[in-house]
This record gives sequence, structure tokens and C-alpha cells, in this order.
Amino acid sequence: MKHRYFDSGAFTPLHKKSYRAVRDVLRKQVQGSLGNPLSAHHHGRAADDYVERSRTMIARTYQMQAGDIIFTSGATEANLLAVRTALLQGLRDGKPLTDMHVLIGFDEHSSVFKVLEYVRTLGVRGTIATPSRGRLFTPEDIVKEVRENTVCLSLQLVNSLHGLVQPIARIADACREKQPAIFVHTDSAQGTAYHNCSPHTLRVDAATIDGTKTFGPQGVGALLFQEAKRYTGLQGEHSVFDMRPGTPPVALIYGFSTAVQETHRHQSDLIQHISSLRQSLAEQIDASFSDVYVLGLEKYLKDVRPADWKKLAPHLLYVTFPNTNHAYLATLLDTHGFSTSTSSACSVQGVEAIRMGLLPSTTKKEVRKLVQAMKTCLPLATT
Repeated sequence: MKHRYFDSGAFTPLHKKSYRAVRDVLRKQVQGSLGNPLSAHHHGRAADDYVERSRTMIARTYQMQAGDIIFTSGATEANLLAVRTALLQGLRDGKPLTDMHVLIGFDEHSSVFKVLEYVRTLGVRGTIATPSRGRLFTPEDIVKEVRENTVCLSLQLVNSLHGLVQPIARIADACREKQPAIFVHTDSAQGTAYHNCSPHTLRVDAATIDGTKTFGPQGVGALLFQEAKRYTGLQGEHSVFDMRPGTPPVALIYGFSTAVQETHRHQSDLIQHISSLRQSLAEQIDASFSDVYVLGLEKYLKDVRPADWKKLAPHLLYVTFPNTNHAYLATLLDTHGFSTSTSSACSVQGVEAIRMGLLPSTTKKEVRKLVQAMKTCLPLATT
């Protein structure tokens, strides 16, 4: 049985150019042409050249400075690094941890909740903000939770489950009017392939991007700063190492940066194609089932208007069926050859619905077959 992949919210297959980039670095490592990129000798400089070329590729993509890019092991580490950066800056400004406040959204990725849980053990105060209506925040929803001692706001750009896009730039501007010193971070990992994640465009101090969400290799991501040197005790070439010590994974970084560059080079066509597939999937589900509810939009599918879809990232559809065990439905679909999910890959949240994630390689025939499989499986998962 051929398995069809409908979980691009958790993982995207490797772009061919990204694969070739990783392969080329690994080949040179096998040949002994590269060394540790932190070493000063010839082999080290040859490896470091790949890392610096990678920074340049991402910097050009997002129109930012190469020195403001910190490579990480993925989005989870980048999110942790962002909050830690805000707290360290607070300490440099003379604030004790017990006089700091961190604010996050109620719908964040589990990695951000874990960070908040940890810093609370250090005495940091934390607040989980909720929108006044639905799941979309207004600037006023966030600003009312900002305090004089709020050192950090972390809010997802694109929700990792339902794909709702938050107005990050407007929220960031509004927060700084009330608290100019606030460090604003956005986890834009889920939007890496479909949005301009430049911290300058999003008007944030730092933005998280991720390889597994942009057709790059697993195990690599980045934290993009507006101005990284503001948050480190060192300057110049050592500033990056000061913020995130460790040996950079050269092959992964080069493959990731290649994927970011290639994805954004064709972003408009990608969005148009994926949006068309998602529309076809939604129409077929609507025609086949009753009372299907779209989380994120907080509407029944039959009531969704064309303008509503623009509020979501184009590749995700997160729906709930009445009286259904969605975890069991996902298992049944898997046995029928369709990989879907009920939650983000790093969390058990969200089992009240089923998430379908589309790829550029997804065909309309595969969409039709998925809906046909749902017709078979749904009665078995109905409680």
C-alpha cells in the first residue's frame, strides 16, 4: 500500500537542492577537506566558509544582517534561546529574576509552555494571555497583560495546529508603546515556508525559523535577531558563539539555508498552489460531511467565506467532526494509507480535531482519495 503524506505541519520532505547541499558538505567531510568550523587552520576556515555562506543566503532572503542569525538545533532550542536572551538582558539591566514578567499566548507551541514552566521555578512571573474573542489576538488583548516589569512577549506567528496567523507586527508596536524595553519574540517556525519571517518585517526583536517546516533537513533552525549584538557581552566575530556555544553542524546548516532560499524564491507560486489544494480539500469535506468545524477560524465549514481562508496559513486544515474520537480516526486513516495527525509533533495537545497538512507535491487525486478514506473511517470513529 502506498502511504500518502498529509502532515506537513510536522515535517516537510527535503528539497532536492537542500539534499544536494547537505550531500556536498558530507562528501567533503568524507574526503577530509573540512575541519571544525571553529578552528583557525585551513580545514576549519573551509568549513566555516559554508556556515558564513549560509548566513549570507538567509540574510539576503530576509534582508537582514548576516551577523544577526543564530543557528540552532531547531525551533524548540530557538524558542528557549529567545526567552533566555530576554531574561539575561533583564539581569544586565539590574532586574532580579523575581522582578521579571514573561507573557505568552494561550495557543503557543509546547516548547514555549515548557520554557515558561521552567523560568517560573526561578521566580519569574508568567502570564498566559487569551484573546477576547475566538483565537485571533488583537493588540489590545496583549497590551492589557503587559506590565511595567514585562521583559518578554513570545507569540506564535502561525499556530502549529490550526494555522491561524496572528498580527504580530501590530501587536509588537502596541506593546512597545506601553513598555518600550519589552523583548518581543515570535515563533514563526510554522510560517517559515509561507511568510516573510524577517524580524524587521514582523517588527520583533527575534523570530524563530525551522528546517523541518521549510523543506530543509531535520535538526537545524535559526533565531533571527533585529540586532544580536545588543544582547551579548561580546562583540564582533565572537558574539554568536557567546549566545550559543557549540560546534555548528555544517552540513545541516548549509542544507537548511539552501532550502530557505529556494522556498522563498518561489513563495508566491507555492502559496497559490497550496491554497488551491486546501480549498479543494475543504470543499470536498464540506460536501461529504455535516457539521464540520474549522478550528482557528472558529466556524462551521459551511459558513467559511473566501476571505476567511486568508487568516490561515495555506497548508493547514484543522477540523473537528461531531461525536468523533479523532485520535482513533487518525489511526484508521493511517491503516488506509494516509498520514495525518491530531496534534503538533512535539505535543499531545489538540486531540479534539484532525490536522491535515498539504505539500507542493500533493495532487488533487490524493485529496479525493483522502476524503474517500474519511467516508470509510469516520463511522468507525464516531462515538
